[in-house]
Amino acid sequence: NRLKLGIVVFVILSLVVIAALLANRRLRKEIARRIDAENKMAHFAKHDSLTQLPNRSLLEDRLEQAILMHRRDTAQFAVIFIDLDGFKQVNDSLGHHAGDEYLVHVSKVLIKGIRRSDTVGRLGGDEFVIVLNEIKDFESVGDVADNLLNSLSEPFVINQQVVSASASIGVAIYPNDGDCIDALLKTADTRMYRAKNAGGGAYRSC
Repeated sequence: NRLKLGIVVFVILSLVVIAALLANRRLRKEIARRIDAENKMAHFAKHDSLTQLPNRSLLEDRLEQAILMHRRDTAQFAVIFIDLDGFKQVNDSLGHHAGDEYLVHVSKVLIKGIRRSDTVGRLGGDEFVIVLNEIKDFESVGDVADNLLNSLSEPFVINQQVVSASASIGVAIYPNDGDCIDALLKTADTRMYRAKNAGGGAYRSC
């Protein structure tokens, strides 16, 4: 009787342990799924859905971090405002899908043209902003801008059509051109429009 009772108790305990292990496994999977979903939601909230670049919200966070860091180190950084010159023509002639491909291509070119420590983000439409950290002088920023313009001008194919990208660029330098996000973005934006009105494909330091 005792042996039978012991066997019954052992079987019951074994079943309880197995059930607990299975429940724990399911719980871990559920937690992992929830964490993954939350991470994706956080990513979507901070990134542009088309290009996967930082959106305005994340870009402003990066700018705020750059201001705090460079203020502490008494260093300079640059804000580059980029507006594409031929995007509307591509969108109108080849369609919105081609326009999306165009923007994705531009985003990849911009990413390749900066360091990992820098940030390129999309404000919306055909407007992009780059944050260049720890710059030496305006000439070094000018070199980056020239390289970006040259890289954008290289032909690529969309819908069996050979196209290239051109842009107007404006540059603002922290702290000379502003010590807050709004001032830096406004200055870079203003200079970009000066460049666009002057024919595009150029950038202004003042």
